Amino acid sequence: MKKIMIKNAVLRKDMMLDMKKPKVAIIMLIFNAALALVALPFLAFTTMFASAYDYGVTEVSYRTLIVMYMVLVWLETVAICFLTPALTAGCVSIEKERQTMDVLLTTRMSTWQIIKGKYLSSIMLVLMLIISGLPIMSLVYIYGGINLWQMLLMMLVLISTTMYLACFGVFFSALVKNTIVAVILTYIFLGVMLSLTFSVSFGGAAIMAAINDYLEWEHNLHLDLHGDYFLFILWWNPFVTVFDSTAQIFGYGFDSSSAFNGMQDLGGDLFVSMSDKNIILKCWSLISVAVQLGTAYLMLRWSAYLIKPVKRKPKKFVSNFKNATPRKVQPAAVQNMQANAQPEAVQNAQANAEPVATESAQANMQPTNVQPGTEQITNQ
Repeated sequence: MKKIMIKNAVLRKDMMLDMKKPKVAIIMLIFNAALALVALPFLAFTTMFASAYDYGVTEVSYRTLIVMYMVLVWLETVAICFLTPALTAGCVSIEKERQTMDVLLTTRMSTWQIIKGKYLSSIMLVLMLIISGLPIMSLVYIYGGINLWQMLLMMLVLISTTMYLACFGVFFSALVKNTIVAVILTYIFLGVMLSLTFSVSFGGAAIMAAINDYLEWEHNLHLDLHGDYFLFILWWNPFVTVFDSTAQIFGYGFDSSSAFNGMQDLGGDLFVSMSDKNIILKCWSLISVAVQLGTAYLMLRWSAYLIKPVKRKPKKFVSNFKNATPRKVQPAAVQNMQANAQPEAVQNAQANAEPVATESAQANMQPTNVQPGTEQITNQ
């Protein structure tokens, strides 16, 4: 069997180091123990109050098991919201504190590959917690009430919620250098974001409805103003996504015939221009997941831009001597002309100097001591 090779070096290194730590097993044990403490009382209540008939058939309250499954889903959602920022907010800043970030930037890996490796390695523990909780949550599947597709669909919603919340931790980790500051900023931002999505959406819709009623009653103007577009801000709220997905799959209530089906049933009360058959309300969870994953991609791209090294221009030299006269710099063309003309002047000087040097050399070569016989022959 071939081994699965992870191409991203950062992800491979972090998984080999972090997944071997004892804290991973301890966190998984505590998490599954909490799920078991919630699930076992529901199972005991269901089996104790099961109604038996004379012919040996026992009727189990499947609705109670569905409620148990929804409680477990919300428990995992709350755990994801608290654990994800703490696990992701230090993935990049800890490299800055250890002064190893510059080493990563000098490798062949791009900043986008570094951010992807840090992002996936930081959410790996949360994804393992979600998967490790499947045996306890599958107890409902044994007794009946839900099918395998519904269970896997909720797992995908929880995984997308984890990926959405993790992008903010990576962003603040790339923005600041201190891990503690990054964790604090992540929790503050998530708290403000969750509160603003509720307040702005419902508050904006209420204000627009009040303005519409005022214009209609006081000035007899029928402008048909509604604040439905404010409620689309709830697409960025993961709690609303989990609420709508659980409501559309299982429904809220102890009676399946009168169960509440999430945003689809709120169409007549909140959305003035929409009905319960509107395609946006029916696909609310799907649209919300797509919007959140798109936001996560953009935030990760922004994080990669933040850690990208900036090429700065060299500063100009400023002299400390204020009274110093500036040096005149000749243009480059004049310097080139002088450089090209210098060999010709040297050649001309050498050519003019050769005859004089030759004559002086010949004059110096004439003999000074002449024999008497030779002088007489020359005179004759």
